Amino acid sequence: MTKPDWTERLLLRMPEVATILGIGRSTVYELVQRGDLPAVHVGRAVRIPSAKLRPFRHHCFGGEPASHAAT
Repeated sequence: MTKPDWTERLLLRMPEVATILGIGRSTVYELVQRGDLPAVHVGRAVRIPSAKLRPFRHHCFGGEPASHAAT
C-alpha cells in the first residue's frame, strides 16, 4: 500500500508542511501563530488543511516547486 500524495490528504502534520514548503518546522509554527497559515487544532495536535496549503504556497512562492509539480 502506497502513501497518498499530500494533496489527497485532508490534514498535514507540521514537519510535512515544512518539507513541502522547504522551510523549517519552527517557521511553520510561527506562520500558524501569526495567522498567515490556517491551522486546525485536534486536541493538542496542530494540523494544516491541505486545501489551505496550496493557495498559501502559490501566494508566497508563485506556484508549485519542481519536486511537487504535476507531470
